[in-house]
Amino acid sequence: MTDLRDTDQIVVGVDGSAASLAALRWAADEAELRQAELVAVRIWRASREWLAPYAVAVARPSPGQEREQARSGLAADVRRTLGPAPRVPVRQELVHGEAARELIGRAAGARLLVLGGHRGGHSPEVPPGPVISACLRHPPCPVVLVPPVPVPEIADGTAGSRREAPHAGRTSPDVVSPASANSATPFGA
Repeated sequence: MTDLRDTDQIVVGVDGSAASLAALRWAADEAELRQAELVAVRIWRASREWLAPYAVAVARPSPGQEREQARSGLAADVRRTLGPAPRVPVRQELVHGEAARELIGRAAGARLLVLGGHRGGHSPEVPPGPVISACLRHPPCPVVLVPPVPVPEIADGTAGSRREAPHAGRTSPDVVSPASANSATPFGA
């Protein structure tokens, strides 16, 4: 028997950036075409975990408040990008930890891992950030990098997925498969 996780999931990292929202929209369109479940993942860490122990912590929210902010931010990003009734099933996962490690782990066995590309595009002069670099070095499945593009507005006034053919007007992302990850140069070689 085939595990659903091994065949019917597209995992997308959503951090609230324009690039991640474009990746979410692209991943939703792709999930619709492939009849796959969309898993929107937000990684969070409490600021106290990455700040110096001597940094003043008076005005910072508690770890519980930061977790709630991350959860509500993910829900708002999904609603704003895909609308109140997405065309595909969307599971939202809030994960505590280091972004690259958690995304790689969550995408193991998935059809695709979709990430928002950085503003440098495909330029070899502007290297990708550390999360993208790690996911490309250790791909758990094919990795798709979607360039940042404006997210169109949908009828209810929120940003959202196009209501036309899923791939109409889409940008062309970079795809790196696990087999070619070590030999391919995805950034304009």
